[in-house]
Amino acid sequence: MVATKKSGDVRSLVDMQKGLISREVFVSDELYKQELEQVFARTWLFIGHTSQIPNPNDFFLSRMGEESVIMTRDRQGEVHVLLNTCMHRGMKVCRYDEGNTPVFSCPYHGWSYSTDGNLVSVPGELIGVPQFATAYHGELEKEEWGLISVPKMKVYKGSVWACWDKDAPEWEEYMGGMIPYLDVVFDSIDGDPDGREVFVGVHKWSAPHNWKFGAENFIGDGYHGTPTHRSAQLTAGQGIAQGLIPSVTRKTATENLTISFQHGHGVLSSVAPEEWQSRDSLTLESHPDPEIDAYFKNAYEERFRRLGGFGPQRSGGNPSTIFPNMSFGAAAVAFTLAVWHPAGPRTTET
Repeated sequence: MVATKKSGDVRSLVDMQKGLISREVFVSDELYKQELEQVFARTWLFIGHTSQIPNPNDFFLSRMGEESVIMTRDRQGEVHVLLNTCMHRGMKVCRYDEGNTPVFSCPYHGWSYSTDGNLVSVPGELIGVPQFATAYHGELEKEEWGLISVPKMKVYKGSVWACWDKDAPEWEEYMGGMIPYLDVVFDSIDGDPDGREVFVGVHKWSAPHNWKFGAENFIGDGYHGTPTHRSAQLTAGQGIAQGLIPSVTRKTATENLTISFQHGHGVLSSVAPEEWQSRDSLTLESHPDPEIDAYFKNAYEERFRRLGGFGPQRSGGNPSTIFPNMSFGAAAVAFTLAVWHPAGPRTTET
């Protein structure tokens, strides 16, 4: 990394030949504004998981860049992503992280919006306006003032993605070679494509760093692992040592590498030999608790039956990032999902 260098030309901040990046990339107000417009407003962003809104009228508050958005489920079970801003004066109509409600009401003037397509023509439509007859003479065309819905949305194996740019590539094209790695994350341990659930509650932090640091650490910096995560590595086997999960061993080893994909996605991964697709390559040690032992053995057998193997040739449990700001990594039989929300060039909400 080179010393700070200010320039109106973004390309001058990165030296591709020498592999150097100016620190201005992480602190520039001008560059940050461009990122909000050219990156976060044009790419597919991770919103949440359908298990966070299991029931009709459930909602979960998320972010797209600096914009607050509502992920909600209607009475027909369909998922929607709506901009969390009243069309009257711009106030947030939802001020809770999660919950259940059929109507969002603005706390300023009381405009109310339904999120259920069964009640009105489209989810997010304006259904209540105080003093509609006297203040608006009954002439306000409510159907034109509903909550803004994202123009492009995709639900994939429970994960919910959205994009503001209607002309952006389709989700499958944008994800490209990362899809097999997402399959490992969102398929359950027994290979069920709808079997994963998000643990209730979301950990949130606000840290004084640029959003790119977190995303980059998951795909471009395996070098920091041993010194930075030493304490975690020392306790990495506790799940097995404490009798929580059985040990899994392989007859053949993997080769570690960093994989980069189009559109900025990447994986700190391992290439597994072809033998890993054989059931004989996996040895699942017996667990002293018969119920736990039976659960894991049945789960792995079912995974082989459904997928025809343990999974993709390359491991999907290693640290990975979907550009620009969604990262994931494995911990025992669960996965950690991290989303790096920009809150200025020097602040990130995670």
